[in-house]
Amino acid sequence: MTLWADKTKHVTGSKTIVDSLCYETIDRNRYYLSRIIDVIKFLAVNELPFRGDKEEVGTLNSGMFLKLVEYSFGMDKKFKEISDTLPQNAKYTSPSFQNEMISILASQVHENIVQKIKSTDTGLFTIKCDETRDKCGTELLTVVIRFVNSQCIPEEKLLGMFELTKFDAAFITQQILGAFKDLDLSYLLAQAYDGASVMSGKIGGVQVKMCEAIGRDIPYVHCFNHQLHLVVVHVCEKVAAIQEFFDTSKLLYNFVSKSKVASTYKESGATAMARLMDQRWIGHYKTTKSILDNYDNIVSVLTEFSNGSDAELSVTAIGLLAKIQKERFYFCAQVMISFLGLLKPADKMLQSKSTSLVTGYQLVTTTISELRKLRTEDKFEEIMSKVHEKKSEPRSSKASKENPISFRQFCDN
Repeated sequence: MTLWADKTKHVTGSKTIVDSLCYETIDRNRYYLSRIIDVIKFLAVNELPFRGDKEEVGTLNSGMFLKLVEYSFGMDKKFKEISDTLPQNAKYTSPSFQNEMISILASQVHENIVQKIKSTDTGLFTIKCDETRDKCGTELLTVVIRFVNSQCIPEEKLLGMFELTKFDAAFITQQILGAFKDLDLSYLLAQAYDGASVMSGKIGGVQVKMCEAIGRDIPYVHCFNHQLHLVVVHVCEKVAAIQEFFDTSKLLYNFVSKSKVASTYKESGATAMARLMDQRWIGHYKTTKSILDNYDNIVSVLTEFSNGSDAELSVTAIGLLAKIQKERFYFCAQVMISFLGLLKPADKMLQSKSTSLVTGYQLVTTTISELRKLRTEDKFEEIMSKVHEKKSEPRSSKASKENPISFRQFCDN
């Protein structure tokens, strides 16, 4: 009844709770809350994780948010004193409060981006979207906006990441349009996605539905870097020798990653082997380079385990050793390091925020021209000379001048 009487008193007197508090209490509460918000802003700006296994100050795995709050107590006595006087249900450290503040900060960032675009001379912008999965396996749609600022410098900003509960073009289009609700889509200049049919389809794809929703044609650009990835994947799938090389590389990585092998591999002086990532072609380059850089160490480790007492490791090591000591394997490694090495600069530049559509086209054209230079007899002889340096037994001069059957169709006469 006492609480009800207090509420009635405030309502009839047209007074809020703030009016009943003294200025000192208000200042203390604001000071405390500002310190909490500072911690949230620091973690958000630096893209650091907030929470741990147990949300409680003083616990071992409480997460970075509570750890920073606890650290701030030691640096700011006033902050600690105010915290000690607050009730447990008003500490403003709960996960729900953290999420609420992150949402508010995200809204402010979104608003600033919108205002920055509207303040440009033209107000024109393009959109870039892609799908990715987080560590929990949730499919997310990333929406990026690209525009030229008032200093004529291109900028790219992430507008948001949206969970995809459906994967049809209509739902994805709805999510994209929702990200641009504060912008005038009549200023949309172009749209860039990957080559998946749901995005690039000319009849029912997202690119078409975006045009229908806005009421005019909007040019669609297939991401150049994604095209580059598709080229590498296509090569690996269509050339049997290359596919065999990377399949062997995967088995090799799995072998040296075994607990019984890892220590011996490290003691041999070899650097860590790169893991092959099918979703990113740059993983093919790193894997190939790590094999070439550590080839002698790999052979040494495999030889040691092939003569070991562990039957399972011995059989695996014997098989891998026989594979990698073939000319075919080392030849493929040299071919791919030359091929992928030319693509690496293009991969980096195509992902640059400052790269324009014209620059991207010129870069692709130049890369194609350089790749054609690999299809020569001189380049083949150069690669074969490196192969011969690693091969112990002599090779007839006639065989050394013949292109492997698997690669004859890819060499210019």
